[in-house]
Amino acid sequence: GVDRLHGATYRVMPDRIEAGSYACAAAITGGSVELVGVKMDDMRATTAALIAAGVTLEERGDNLLVSATNGIKPLTLSTAPFP
Repeated sequence: GVDRLHGATYRVMPDRIEAGSYACAAAITGGSVELVGVKMDDMRATTAALIAAGVTLEERGDNLLVSATNGIKPLTLSTAPFP
């Protein structure tokens, strides 16, 4: 282990599942993340749920800023097989 943790930069190939995982991780930890090369239109179901939970999403060019520094609200989701 280490005495102290610090931030890091990590590049993941743009993929809606991976992007959604990182967005949700930022939301549940009350943090923020900038997803490079990710558009809201490519992950509509995930962004709709994040917005419903009170997460702030902001498109900045080809990037998506996800922020939940003001906390999140509970919500109920239903999923189905895809495709």
